[in-house]
Amino acid sequence: MSAASRQPVDSFDAFVLWWPRWRFVVVSILAATGGLMFLEWVWKLPFLYGFPGLYWLFVAADAAILPLIGVAAVAAVVFLVLSLVQFVRHQWTGFLLLGLAGVCLGASLGLATTLIVIVAQHTVHMDSQRVRQHVYYLADYPFFAESNYRLYECDFIGLVCQSVYYSGDVFGSDSWPGALSYTADTNELVITTGEHTKLFTYSPP
Repeated sequence: MSAASRQPVDSFDAFVLWWPRWRFVVVSILAATGGLMFLEWVWKLPFLYGFPGLYWLFVAADAAILPLIGVAAVAAVVFLVLSLVQFVRHQWTGFLLLGLAGVCLGASLGLATTLIVIVAQHTVHMDSQRVRQHVYYLADYPFFAESNYRLYECDFIGLVCQSVYYSGDVFGSDSWPGALSYTADTNELVITTGEHTKLFTYSPP
């Protein structure tokens, strides 16, 4: 073996050499983030305005997508930097690098736009009640010093739900926990906030 072949490889070069194996991890992160972004845009927005959907899926997606967006942003930067290194070393063509740069730019714009939607429509589960054959969930969508409460009516196992009430902006309620209470005698499902302030009364079918 020649002396040149035994020269040590610095850590950055080693990382670049391992890049084809890491590429699958980066693409998987970006794909998972893209899937959640698709969920947020295509299904969640209609769900908020009355279309049936899976309530707990959106609660879990909102909890997962914020940290995943941060990881995906770092992964996109790493992807672009290492692609640039491979281009400089004449391993990739300029056309391919330009395409990758466009993909990374599009992903960044998509992440930023989705982040705005997530912050404004972040689902926080507050309370639940079972009334006969239905399960009811109360969710809060806090945005700075205001809240937006939604009441969801679900099937008997609480899986498929539909919005039946939207409070609009309730200002100064960012620290008010919402709660549900049901009175069988009057068939009233009451949403209360803060110090038992009645926000809305719903009559379950």
